[in-house]
Amino acid sequence: MEVFKSFKVFGLYFYVSSIRMKRRRSIDEKLRNRNKVLRKYKRVLYGEQDGRCGECGRWFPPDGMEIHHIIGVSENPGLMLSKRNLELLCPECHKALHRKKDGC
Repeated sequence: MEVFKSFKVFGLYFYVSSIRMKRRRSIDEKLRNRNKVLRKYKRVLYGEQDGRCGECGRWFPPDGMEIHHIIGVSENPGLMLSKRNLELLCPECHKALHRKKDGC
């Protein structure tokens, strides 16, 4: 990197160079985008499942449903935002399913 000029302002050093630095997305921005996609899928899945839990079949309002990853994110992070890997469950069934999976 060729530095044309460097200067200090209020204790901070600044460098001017010929190379354009690439802006990286912050972690907060990535999480915000992921949550936005999951909220969209939640609305779509709610309509597809007619507001019913995927396990017990009872009707719940949209706020009462939770997104469940059929193949866990820890097992395959690439399927985190795949609609085929998502299912809406009521909180009781979601907890019971994870307790069963953990062997409790």
